[in-house]
Amino acid sequence: MQHTTRLLFMAGSAREASFNKRPARLAHDVAEANGIAATWADIGDYPMPIYDGDLEARDGPPDNARKLKALFEVHDGIFLACPEYDASITPLLKNTIDWIGRVKEDNGGPSTVFKTRVFAIGSAPPRAPGGRRGLVAQRPPPRPDCRAPHARARPRRPGSARPDCRSTRRRRLRR
Repeated sequence: MQHTTRLLFMAGSAREASFNKRPARLAHDVAEANGIAATWADIGDYPMPIYDGDLEARDGPPDNARKLKALFEVHDGIFLACPEYDASITPLLKNTIDWIGRVKEDNGGPSTVFKTRVFAIGSAPPRAPGGRRGLVAQRPPPRPDCRAPHARARPRRPGSARPDCRSTRRRRLRR
């Protein structure tokens, strides 16, 4: 039986006019137009309380964390377009990741959804260099003892210059 690749597209901002919803939606539309099973999810449709260990101990993870984790589980790849907030990721995305990571597997073990999916991250800042520091903050730390998000990252630094990128062309023009 042939496996169909399924991709999930999201923005790390719930704001209606978010610059980052545009490329995520565009990527979703391009994937669909090319016959790839694609799903768009709006992070604002999954409201959750701010993570609190006491709240988790009393009530467990919120239903929306379970729903979003289940959505992640049925997709092979997840694209997150996220703005930079004070050199980091959005508090909404951080909170969402924290809650999803707390949803136990069916066997009672810790969540593995961040280990078993391919993640792509991007940013669409309204001006340079916005977004770059947020992308670095989204990558998992190299420490093996760090719990979340457990995703594997490509070793290439986000925003690094390549011969076809705009910053390299600008440097050539200045010479």
